[in-house]
Amino acid sequence: MSALATIRTQVEARLTGRMPTAFVQHQRAPRHTLPTGIDDMDRQIGGIPFGALTELVAASWTSSGQKSLQTLLLARATQEHVCALIDATDSFDPKSAHALGVSLCRLLWVRCSGRDMKGLEQAFQCADLLLQASSDSD
Repeated sequence: MSALATIRTQVEARLTGRMPTAFVQHQRAPRHTLPTGIDDMDRQIGGIPFGALTELVAASWTSSGQKSLQTLLLARATQEHVCALIDATDSFDPKSAHALGVSLCRLLWVRCSGRDMKGLEQAFQCADLLLQASSDSD
């Protein structure tokens, strides 16, 4: 038995009497997901989960297709669902998004005030408010 396995066994043995459910593995309920329409991505991640935060991040100096992916996902999601977009960099273009199929009447677009730490702070505050509203409606 490796040293790590030995330590884990000892820790579990000492905590089992005090916290009987500490090492019980709980089954998560399956999440409903929205397929991205990109077969490789859907195989890897299973789609974008409903009722969850999804963050798209790319280096600013790359042409990674981040905005194209964002628009594709919003177009697919807003056909049947209401979505929220927290735009931390104030870079969302509603005209081009609408032209590519995003239903703007089903999109809550939160524009943050720029590319500095203030915009990031606003984005976190907005995400927190959306999560609180989501948990209140459950």
